[in-house]
Amino acid sequence: MLTKRELATLLAALCYWREEMSPHGRAIMAPYFRQLRLGRVRPLHTGEIARLERKLLALFQA
Repeated sequence: MLTKRELATLLAALCYWREEMSPHGRAIMAPYFRQLRLGRVRPLHTGEIARLERKLLALFQA
């Protein structure tokens, strides 16, 4: 299980990703996925990231 601090860091990173990366499209995200050897995984779009943030925030607040 993640600690609250780890979860908060992931939430902040997702917020940054959604605000700064998502507007430029999925192609700009590809190098990060390749770096993690996740090249075949399709990045989430802005709405999906926002939903994930809400899910993780609910865990944080639980």
